[in-house]
Amino acid sequence: KVLVIAETVGAAVVLAVVAGSLRSPGGPTATQLSAIACSALACTAVVVAVGLSCSVHRPHHALLRSPRDSIAPPGALVVASLRLSAPAAAVGLLFGAAAQTGEVWLPPLLAVPVVGLALASLQRSLGRYDQPLPRARVVSTVSAG
Repeated sequence: KVLVIAETVGAAVVLAVVAGSLRSPGGPTATQLSAIACSALACTAVVVAVGLSCSVHRPHHALLRSPRDSIAPPGALVVASLRLSAPAAAVGLLFGAAAQTGEVWLPPLLAVPVVGLALASLQRSLGRYDQPLPRARVVSTVSAG
C-alpha cells in the first residue's frame, strides 16, 4: 500500500512540475531547481506519511457495490482532504520562500527535517499496523462493509 500511495503521489508531483514548467516564462535558477526537487521529495514523503497514518488510525469500509458508492462517508473525505492538503501546502510555501532567497543550499537543508519527520511518522504507522490488534481493527473495518 505504501508503494502504491508513493507512486500515485509521485506521479501527481511530476505532473505538477511539468505543468508548472510549461507555464513558466523563463528558465529556473539553480535555487529554484533545488527548491522544486526538494519540495517534490518532501511533499511526497509528507502526503504518504499522512495518508498511511489516516489509514491505520481511522480506516473506513469501502463497499463499492454501485456507481454512487464512495470509499468513505462524505464528511470523512473532506477531513481526509484537509489532512492531506494542509501539510502539503505548508511544505510548498516553505520551499517557495526558500526558492526566493537565492541560496542553493537552503532547500536541501530544509528538506532534511521535513523528510525525516515524515519517515518517522511512516515508521510509526507501519509499526502500529504490525501489531495484531490494530491490524485486526483495520482489516475488520475495511472488509465489514
